[in-house]
Amino acid sequence: MSPPPEEIEFERGIAAIREKHLADAERCFTRALRAKPGWHEALQRRAFVREALGRLRSAMSDYCRSLAGNPRCKWCLEGAADACSKLGDPASALRYLDRAVRVDPRNDSFINDRGGVRFQLGNYRGAIRDFTRVASDRRSIRRMLALQERGRARALIGQMKAARLDLDRAVRMRPNAGENRCVRGLVRLLANDTRGALEDLRAARGPRDLMAQIERAPARAIIRARKMLADAI
Repeated sequence: MSPPPEEIEFERGIAAIREKHLADAERCFTRALRAKPGWHEALQRRAFVREALGRLRSAMSDYCRSLAGNPRCKWCLEGAADACSKLGDPASALRYLDRAVRVDPRNDSFINDRGGVRFQLGNYRGAIRDFTRVASDRRSIRRMLALQERGRARALIGQMKAARLDLDRAVRMRPNAGENRCVRGLVRLLANDTRGALEDLRAARGPRDLMAQIERAPARAIIRARKMLADAI
């Protein structure tokens, strides 16, 4: 006995994803959904494919339909948050990530992403709380990134010493990571350590015009550094 037509189309869609034929995958999942409307797994896969194809509003429609039937699907919540961020709607992204964290409170990816969205919304203290949860987990592969991002957030609320400690730790974890040195250079500049800032920015091959501005007009360079830190995530 052959499988139902929707299952055949679904498996074809999965195979097309593996082969990176995303447009074909979308068509397969659409045919599967015509045969079995509201099928959660097909909606979820089609949403992922549509997001990868840049069809963000269509992807959001699928995520919402899928979540209507399965509101605790953490992967749909994460996907919806990502699509909202790409659509320039961080407030909605935060709501989806809040739900994802409630479903899976130990998922460091969700927590770190929520910290990034809170940072984007200017909620630096909320971002610090999320980054602290990730940075405190020695097993997390996102620990260094969380330290770097927490350092940015702390610098922006004037916690310069704590910010510097975070970035020193991030640099020790990956001494050759240019971004760590660059961010530490910006934080040093905010703390009026122009010599240290130049040392880090040169090591990171940072913006040459900023380095020239530090030597020529340090007050303006500090204003620019603060904006760069705020825009970094």
